[in-house]
Amino acid sequence: MFVAVFHACSVSDKNDFAFGGDAGAGDAGAGGVNDGGAAGEAVAPPSASGAGGEAGAGGSLSSAGAAGAEDVDGGADSGAGGAAGSGGSAGGGSDACPEDYEETTTGTCRPLLRSLAVLPAAPEADDLVEELDPDFSRARLTYTVQTSFWVTEVWIAAEGASGSRVTVDGTSIEAGEAARVPLELGENVVDIVVASDDESTDYRLTVQRRLPIRLSYPVTGALFGHAVAASGDLLLVGAPGATRVVAYQRTAPGVWENQSEITGPAGFGTSLAYDGETLAVGAPDEPMGGDQYIGAIHLFRQASNGEFQEDQRTVMSVPSAVRLLGTSVAVSGRSAAATTDNYDELHTYTRNASGVWVEDPSSFHTAPPGGVFIEGVVALDGNWLAVGDHNGTTSGPSGVREASVFLYTRRDFGDPWEPPASGTARLTASGMFADSVALRDRTLVVNGEPVRVFERNDDGTWSNRPLPCDSLGPVVVTETALVVGSPQDPYNGVTGDTVRVFRREEPGSTFQEDPSSPLPPQSGAAEGFGFSVAAEGYRVFVGAPNDGNGGAVYVFD
Repeated sequence: MFVAVFHACSVSDKNDFAFGGDAGAGDAGAGGVNDGGAAGEAVAPPSASGAGGEAGAGGSLSSAGAAGAEDVDGGADSGAGGAAGSGGSAGGGSDACPEDYEETTTGTCRPLLRSLAVLPAAPEADDLVEELDPDFSRARLTYTVQTSFWVTEVWIAAEGASGSRVTVDGTSIEAGEAARVPLELGENVVDIVVASDDESTDYRLTVQRRLPIRLSYPVTGALFGHAVAASGDLLLVGAPGATRVVAYQRTAPGVWENQSEITGPAGFGTSLAYDGETLAVGAPDEPMGGDQYIGAIHLFRQASNGEFQEDQRTVMSVPSAVRLLGTSVAVSGRSAAATTDNYDELHTYTRNASGVWVEDPSSFHTAPPGGVFIEGVVALDGNWLAVGDHNGTTSGPSGVREASVFLYTRRDFGDPWEPPASGTARLTASGMFADSVALRDRTLVVNGEPVRVFERNDDGTWSNRPLPCDSLGPVVVTETALVVGSPQDPYNGVTGDTVRVFRREEPGSTFQEDPSSPLPPQSGAAEGFGFSVAAEGYRVFVGAPNDGNGGAVYVFD
């Protein structure tokens, strides 16, 4: 896939690309792209991979013929290192027809395309559009290209033979322009016609916008999708009903293969956290001796062969019955944290220099006055820790219960977790708030009505940027993406399953809803689509543990 710069934010159906014109304000350099061209100008692509030929060592693509040392169809040389001269032959024609025309059986000359390329509407999404299949050749009339689920429109750049006219799905484009084509999910057929006064040639391009991928587990009651976590090309799915975690590897665009499974005790897979190195798995139903439902968290690291090997099983330093440790877990580097479901406690752990996880001296927290960690949720990133307390007991001036997010920090691994010495140590809101929290760098996301995005300032305070949506379900945030799940919850008045996705250009900037959002609830996932969510790059993973008999995860790749 090559890159072209075009007029940003255009609302027309076509745009300028540099197929057969000067590159910006001057000739292109060694790569074919003019760094001096201002944004909005037509800029020649750095190479013509998929566009008809390779540019010469120091020149730009020319409209007179295919640039480069050799024509892609094996035609005559078109110059040693620059644009093809006016007398160069582009190959693929005949002595009776002009350059880039083909003689028909009736003796007339029909025009051919000189180049064809499919590009994402957003330049930063370049890797979401695959290469043409097969590679472009002027005499070949049918092509296919695959795109990510997240590509809702593409630009199609097509240049015809000299003196011809090109239309893309009925939209006329001039040389150096591209037509904007909106995409539906699945197959999109685009008709490209290059015509002269006497003849025309029809090309057909099929753009396959990837459908959601359904992963499932063939065990009734497995609750597959109860928890999900992702990093890089690895997806981890918790199935506590089957007491296991299933790992999937992305082996190609849109292809996810079952890599391995990890089994454990009762409740294993209820909660998951994975930072790309360490996997934390909550097993809140795990017994200890004769006591039931004490709970534990299990910590794993991935070996070079891809298998996960358990580092340690971590339990409470003073175990007692019905604590349900591991209801919520978090991990970041050498730090881990877990909450209990039936007791006012937060447990934190650090992996020491010997590789052993030890409970921190500051662990066994109870909530500060006015708060309670029962059914609390936890998030970790570096030396910051956030604990959601949706069962808060403090009443505000109106007498309404206020839920809270408590914030902790520390200078280094092994130091006690403490409220920040300056700035904000507690965020509160009335009503539904803090049933799910997510933390990445300086960004904290808290579910509720509405979902709130907090950005940490240099003075330790947090700026509140509410999102235009409500959620009582899970939230997850990455550097550039925010996913909000709202599974059906009739008890709290949530009558439909929705998942909304927001994106931003860089950390600290404002989130905007993705054009593909909200994600469509999938058939069979009723009362559970969005129960868990994860994100990695552009990919989004949605758990639906009540889908079918054993649950499912939907991958939007």
